Amino acid sequence: MFEPASTAAMKTLSADLEYYIKESVNITLQNLFEKIITRGGILAYILKSNEKTWYMQVLSSLFNFLKEESRKNPSLGLKDFIEKIDLLKIMYPDNFIEVTPKR
Repeated sequence: MFEPASTAAMKTLSADLEYYIKESVNITLQNLFEKIITRGGILAYILKSNEKTWYMQVLSSLFNFLKEESRKNPSLGLKDFIEKIDLLKIMYPDNFIEVTPKR
């Protein structure tokens, strides 16, 4: 049904998601974000990309926003943070960009 590489990738994704869910109970949202960026391969992808400068700026802006919101509300959870981003997208649609990897 699935190619062996696809099966391995799905197993890795499943294990990573389980890890993030378990970790989310014990760590701050900032730490969870950092784990997702590193363990999820996002940082590695960015560093290999021809657009690494741009992607790092976007990632830094998002992380700085997360830090500021966490400072305002130390118990900020993932759901609340995503709701804030969604609200900002509605309020300021022209200020949001789609970051889509070039293939």
